[in-house]
This record gives sequence, structure tokens and C-alpha cells, in this order.
Amino acid sequence: MVVSERLIEERQRLIEEGHRLLIEERRRREYAEWQLKKLQAQLFGSKSEKFDPEQLQLLLEGFEAVAMIDEPGADASLVLKETKAKKPSKRMFFPDDLPEEVLEFDLPESELICPQTGAERRFIRWEQTEKIHFVPGYFKRLVIRRAVRAVPFSAQDASDEPVNTPVVTAERPGEYRIIPGAIPTAGLLAYLMVAKYCDHLPFYRLQQIFQRRHKVLIDRNAMCHWMGRCAELLERLYEALRKELISGQYLQIDETFIKLLDPDHPGKAKTSYFLVIVRPKEGVLFHFDPGRAHTVPLEMLEGFAGRLQSDAFAAYGTLASKSPGLTRFACRVHARRKFMDAIDTDGAAAAWCVAEIQRLYRIEAEAREMGLDHEARADLRAERSVHCAGLDQSASRLRPSRRASLAIQSAGHCSELHCENLAGTDPLR
Repeated sequence: MVVSERLIEERQRLIEEGHRLLIEERRRREYAEWQLKKLQAQLFGSKSEKFDPEQLQLLLEGFEAVAMIDEPGADASLVLKETKAKKPSKRMFFPDDLPEEVLEFDLPESELICPQTGAERRFIRWEQTEKIHFVPGYFKRLVIRRAVRAVPFSAQDASDEPVNTPVVTAERPGEYRIIPGAIPTAGLLAYLMVAKYCDHLPFYRLQQIFQRRHKVLIDRNAMCHWMGRCAELLERLYEALRKELISGQYLQIDETFIKLLDPDHPGKAKTSYFLVIVRPKEGVLFHFDPGRAHTVPLEMLEGFAGRLQSDAFAAYGTLASKSPGLTRFACRVHARRKFMDAIDTDGAAAAWCVAEIQRLYRIEAEAREMGLDHEARADLRAERSVHCAGLDQSASRLRPSRRASLAIQSAGHCSELHCENLAGTDPLR
């Protein structure tokens, strides 16, 4: 009996000794980590010797000197992180009298308890950031405060395993972190995109409007940077729309030029292009390219196997020859333009061709008014639009002028590609 009691006492002593050694080892490891952080701070951090009082409060957790921390009545909401006053930026300025809204975010109930120790994560301070929001008509400053909570050191010491996340900061909602580290909210970014790309207001003019109406300074270079980041984020939607369009059986394609400021030659502009893909009444996709290379439509329509309606641009012929399953159709609207140009030099003959094409337009307008489906519209075209097939022969009445030659080539292109007799099929109209 005495022997068994001695064995129990010895075992208990060994357990206590092992626990003591474990605590000592943990403290040595923590001291080594502290030394490493101190060395890193000396090498790369601030040279100031000021110490954050909130961090001191956390380190002293569990000692009698700060027993007040454990009192349930202690008001921790007064603890705020002090930040140095920032120097005014030359690129951005927001007046102090902007309307202000404070948003506070804490951990969800499921994360208030540490899963490893079972202890409650204590509130330490608020992590505070500012964002600028735009409501149509005025700017607003949003003060976003995120709760920082930590597992007490007493609970960490009592744990058999090191705590993975001793300090946790509440997550900021996605609408306030569209561009990490940047000041605008989703509302301000959306306004800039609409103003720039829908209302066609250049950034330098928006900068002037903000200064004049709201006393707010946002440098246009900053706005350009924000739009570039938004474009990166929207690239997934662009690709999803492209895949949706090429999954169908019918597309229209066209290109238009646009002047682009040339950074290599200040004050001058060079010609660039928008390539436009359209599925009528379902979707439109714009693609910008500085040139007019044949590879651009090949990349945009990779995988498309259906009917493609286009003008006579040679790149679309290259696309059709390299895309099995793609059937190319011409556009009568583009052919009509050439005849319109030829009226000045070729008179009645060119006007007659324009009148014939106009008859096709009236047939299409009648089909729309009657609300015909695809099959019924095809029957109506077969019955009343057969003269379209001979339009290129009729164009031979034109005199061999430069404009007439272009019109005849365009008409022949339509006939060769079995032109769809559609009015108003220009994607850019």
C-alpha cells in the first residue's frame, strides 16, 4: 500500500516537473522569438522607442498589476490605436467638414471563443481606417473600425499546444477593400467608371468638377490607377461574356477606329481600334487593340462555330479560312454605303442600286412589324427578296469610276458570301 502511494506521488512529481519544463521551454522559445522581432525592428523598423500602450496591456494580461482587465465592468471601447497625423497629400485632399459615418465590425459569435484554448478572445483595441465614399451629389468619409481581439496569455500558458492565432482582427467587408490599400469605396469607383466610360467625362475634367463643387482634390493619375485595377478585376466578367457570345450560332463583328494619345510623341495621337462583337438583343463585347492585326479576331472568336456576319475586311476572310465550322456572311449595310458614295459621280445607276437595297429594308421592316419568327421570316425573304442575288450584276451598269468600283466589289462580296438580307445590321449603329 505504501509502495503504491509512493509510486503515485513519484508519478505526480514527474508530471509536474514535465509541465514545468514545458512552460520553461515555451518561455525560452517566446523569448527567442521576441529577440528575433527586436532584431528585425532594429534592422528594418522605425527607430522610435515609443511603445504601444495596448500591446503593454496585452503582455501584462493575467498579472495582479493589471487585474482590472479581468473585471467585467471594464470599458474596453475607449481603447483606440493612436496614429501619427499624416502630411497633406499633393495628389488628394478631402476637407474636414465632409459628412462622416462610423462603421464598426467585430468578430462573429462563432469566432469569439478560441477553439484551441476554449478561452474568450479579449477585446484589445479598434483597428481604424478611412475610406472615401461617393453618393450622387456629395462625398462622404467612412471611418471603418475593426475589432482586434486576443487570447489572454494565461490561457495560452495553460494550453498544451501553441495557439495558432493568438491575435485576430475582424474582417472588413468586401465592398470596402476593392483595391487593397486604396481609399475609394465601391461607390466612388463605380461613379468614376460610369462618368468616364458612359458619360465620356475625362479624368482631368472630373478632377476640376470635384475641386469646384466639393472642394475635394483627387489627382487624375490616381483615378487612372484605380481604373486600371478595376479593369483587372473585371477581366473575369469580360472573359465570361466572350465565352457566352461565342457559344451561340450567330454573331456580328465590326471594327471602328479611335484616336489614342501617343505617349512617345506628346501632343500627338495615333489611330487605334475597337473590335465589336454583337449577338443582337443579347450581348455586346468591345475589345481595344492598338493595331488592326488579323490575329485579334482570331483570338477573340477562338472556338466559335456558327454564322458570322461582317464587312469585307480581309482579317475576317483569314478568320473564316482558319476556323472550321464558321460560316461567313456579308453585311448589306456596308455595301449600301459604297453605292451612296458613288451617287455623286455615277448618278442614277448608283441611286438605282440604293433603291433596290431600300426595298430589302422595307421587307425586313414588314417582318418586324408582323412579329415573324425565324422560319416565317426566311419564307418571306425567299418569296420577295430573291432579286438581291442579282444586285451585283445590276451594279455593272455603273461607270468604272473609283467609287463605283468599290461599290461593285462590295456588292459582289455580298453575293459571293450569300449575304443576309438584314437591315440595320451594323453592330456600331
